[in-house]
Amino acid sequence: MITLLKVLLDSIKAMPGSTLFIFLIAVVVNVATNLANRLTMDVKEYRRWSIEFNKVGKELRKAMAAGDRKRVARLKKRQKELLDIQSKMMAKRSRIWIISFIPMLILWRVLVSMYKDVPVAYIPLPVKLPYHPPPTALGTEIGLTLWYFIASFAISLPISRALGLTFEMED
Repeated sequence: MITLLKVLLDSIKAMPGSTLFIFLIAVVVNVATNLANRLTMDVKEYRRWSIEFNKVGKELRKAMAAGDRKRVARLKKRQKELLDIQSKMMAKRSRIWIISFIPMLILWRVLVSMYKDVPVAYIPLPVKLPYHPPPTALGTEIGLTLWYFIASFAISLPISRALGLTFEMED
């Protein structure tokens, strides 16, 4: 059993294991945060207000282009009301982020101690990055921080959509 753990630990300390491991952590963190948001908010209400906000914004742009001052004034007033509602809803989502931030700090300390100055991924572009070795034939080596942010950014929208937390404008 100890041998298996040692082999597993060794495999995630170097590429490609480190690349996949950090990607998996980004997926887990995004799923956990989005799931917590999904469970603590009224998704139907949030969707309704988001669609209404987008609709008012679209109408406001049309009214401004048409030069209709009365309509612009009315829509700006409605937009302000919706901004107030939207900010209250975002405050609820922010609480979840703050609560999840503390465990992430602890996890981050562990990851930084594991990967200090070790490259964890390659990007297939010959890009000269500050504080990184020059590009190789495989591409550019990147460290923990940059790879985590790339992985997290890449996975956040699909996870949000899968959990029903993004809303497109309905015409």
